[in-house]
Amino acid sequence: MDTSASHRPPATRLQGGLLRFFVLVVLLSVPFWLFGGRPLPGAPLNLPVSALSAVVPLIAALIVTYQEDGRQGATRLLRRIVDHKRIERKTSYL
Repeated sequence: MDTSASHRPPATRLQGGLLRFFVLVVLLSVPFWLFGGRPLPGAPLNLPVSALSAVVPLIAALIVTYQEDGRQGATRLLRRIVDHKRIERKTSYL
């Protein structure tokens, strides 16, 4: 029996994906917790290393999406992130 992500019911895929997402966010954040107070070499304004942790959720989402839907899914996710036409109330970003 094939138990790949694409053959599981949507609710099971969502629950498994969310769990993997949160676990990945925690695991990818550990280095920033350990080295977070040190200044980032060559960065403007003496930013700490922990400033890079802002991209951790995006990286985790890309990893989980790639595992579940492959390259097409990851590409779709990146396109949705930068699709300004989907934003209904653009004034909220001002």
